[in-house]
Amino acid sequence: MKVYGLTGGIGMGKSTATAAFRRLKVPVFDADAAVHALQAPGGRAVRPIGAAFPGTVRKGRVDREALRHAVLGQPAALRQLERIVHPLVRERTGWLSSTSLCCWRPAARAAATSSLW
Repeated sequence: MKVYGLTGGIGMGKSTATAAFRRLKVPVFDADAAVHALQAPGGRAVRPIGAAFPGTVRKGRVDREALRHAVLGQPAALRQLERIVHPLVRERTGWLSSTSLCCWRPAARAAATSSLW
C-alpha cells in the first residue's frame, strides 16, 4: 500500500484533492478533522489542554480562539500544545499501518492529509 501526505497552505487545493481521493474510494485520514474531534466535547485533548492552558476550555470543548491567543507568539507554549495533540493524532493514524499489515492487496491505496509532520 502506498501512503501519501497532502499538505499545503490555505487555498492550495487540499480539500479538492481529498474529495477526489474519496470519490475514488481511497481511504483518507484528515488530521484537521481529527484535531477538531479531539478538542470537541468528550475529546481526549480537552482535559490536558485545559490543564496546560487555563481558560481555553469552555462548555466542555477547547475554545480554539482562546487557545490560539495562548500560544500565538509563544514558541514554548506551542511546543507544549504539540506535545499534547500530536501523539493523540498519531494514534488515530493507526489504520494506515494496520491496513497495510493485515489487509494488503496490490491494488490497495491510501491518502493522508496532514500538516502535522
